Amino acid sequence: MHVEQLEIFVETIQLGSFAAVAEKRRLNATSVSRSVQNLEKQLGIKLLQRSTRKLTLTEAGEIYFQQVQPILQRLNQAQQQAQDIKQTLQGTLRVTTPIGFAESQLVPLIPKFRKQHPELKLELLITDECLDLLQQKIDVGIRIGNIEEDNWVAKPLLELCFIACASVEFLHNHRIEQPQDLQTVPCIGLIPHPNAQHWCFKKTQTDTLLEEIWVNQELLATHEQAAKQLCLAGQGVALLPHWLVEQEIHDGKLQEVLSDYQGFYQQSEAKIWITYPNREYVPAKSRAFINFLEQEFR
Repeated sequence: MHVEQLEIFVETIQLGSFAAVAEKRRLNATSVSRSVQNLEKQLGIKLLQRSTRKLTLTEAGEIYFQQVQPILQRLNQAQQQAQDIKQTLQGTLRVTTPIGFAESQLVPLIPKFRKQHPELKLELLITDECLDLLQQKIDVGIRIGNIEEDNWVAKPLLELCFIACASVEFLHNHRIEQPQDLQTVPCIGLIPHPNAQHWCFKKTQTDTLLEEIWVNQELLATHEQAAKQLCLAGQGVALLPHWLVEQEIHDGKLQEVLSDYQGFYQQSEAKIWITYPNREYVPAKSRAFINFLEQEFR
């Protein structure tokens, strides 16, 4: 039997279907199904119960899966350690990152990283979905908010701060001198944040917390990028992460309002994290990328 057959079998259990494995490996589902069937023939046992709705492990399949999975992990680790002896990093580095952070912060840094490691292939999985690092074979993840997975290592990368901002055109027509003014001017809300229609402010110098402000949200968006574009179009004031709008503020396309105050959402995420699977051995390619991020955002 081939190692690839074992990998396909394990991935089928982890991902739940032949179609998901086929999509990941860029094969057709028939080839994936045939690979598992060939493995069953070689073993002389049935590993999977197949139905139109789902795949389930047989009793023998469960035992086999529990034994094979750690063997494959140790094999991958051995291969990685052997490759790390080389002076140049090679192979593929898989990184997952939220959409907004990727566009405004990470992607502009990629050319610099690739110049340092030209033989290393890079796969960017840009999504706001919290992908499973182990199942998806992801080397490094960037996540916003609380990290609850026990099998992840998490290192803080950035404190998450918010900036209330609007376009220059919008501010020509609206006066905003104190947080209470946001109750009467058009505002752009972010649906995913807790208590999205309540914005909190505290004095920057005194750190005095003010009451939550029920802002006049005339527009709501599920994504921060959309809220930023609406803000640039002069549609209202938005409370957005600093890393998402700092360039636009620097270029004069957006202007910070209420600069004497710090705005935030109640119970909002406090940090941006670098995450990676909790393993005995961290590959050199992962360490290089983590060190690069820490250096760039120091």
